[in-house]
Amino acid sequence: MSNEITHVTLERMKAALKELGYEVGEQQETLFATFNEFPVIIRKEMAAPFLLVRGWLPEPLPPSSKDDILLWIEGQHQAEYFPKSFVDNTEGGLDFFAEVYQPIMSGMNDEQLKLMVETALESVVARLTHATRRFSQR
Repeated sequence: MSNEITHVTLERMKAALKELGYEVGEQQETLFATFNEFPVIIRKEMAAPFLLVRGWLPEPLPPSSKDDILLWIEGQHQAEYFPKSFVDNTEGGLDFFAEVYQPIMSGMNDEQLKLMVETALESVVARLTHATRRFSQR
């Protein structure tokens, strides 16, 4: 592990995940995997120097729960800085997402990158787990 602060690259993100014990796939500058049954992507946003970790529920939530879900999301955003959550209306119902954007313009050393990726993944998976328990049973 290097203490040198360098640019965050897809290869470094993949190495950090491997060190954490995760195997990920790679396609078009995006890493992807399933964590606790939730699909997750990890990528460097090119428009701005940010790292995106985004996960979603594998099954849509019922549209009849939309008001309750939005109210719950608002409460979560007031209580916690991240992850951010949102829903998207689809023909099958409401797709629920949780994501973390992390600025990376200054670079990171290997330990910082590993900690940031791990924290982002844990917060995204925790939010998705909470949403599943709260809304999937309806």
